[in-house]
Amino acid sequence: MFEVVKNKRFQFGCLILSFVCICAFLFIGNRFEINYLDQEYLDKRVLFILENMNALQASIHLWVTMTLDVVFPLAYGFLFFGILLNNLESQWRFLAVLPLILIAADLTEGIFQIQLLKAETTEMKVVSYKNKITLIKYILFLICMGMCLLTSMLKLGGSGKT
Repeated sequence: MFEVVKNKRFQFGCLILSFVCICAFLFIGNRFEINYLDQEYLDKRVLFILENMNALQASIHLWVTMTLDVVFPLAYGFLFFGILLNNLESQWRFLAVLPLILIAADLTEGIFQIQLLKAETTEMKVVSYKNKITLIKYILFLICMGMCLLTSMLKLGGSGKT
């Protein structure tokens, strides 16, 4: 499996799939005026979104969470994983596990969102758990993206290419 994710064509496919997912999120969100729960990590903001979402928006958000929001973390997560496997020296390669943790966090967040979108009444415990996972997801995403950019720049700089 490691050879697959280290393959540049696989990584390019993950990049394209991530881009397609982002475009789909934007198109659907704009078309149906949906504020996605996974963009928020503050309790009051999540409650406001849930209270102001109509049945159609909730249904579409649920569909998006169960489809696009499963594909998207797998695509960007394996892209980050492959880049880090290629770029990290052997003593630092253990850090390549961070994108896998990121994938798990994003998918876990989706489970909490599904619970919130299907619930008749909103449980604050679920909102709180979802928001904590969302914050962890954002922090991990920034760390992984930063590590990918930094290691790619260092690798390019050390190769003698300009």
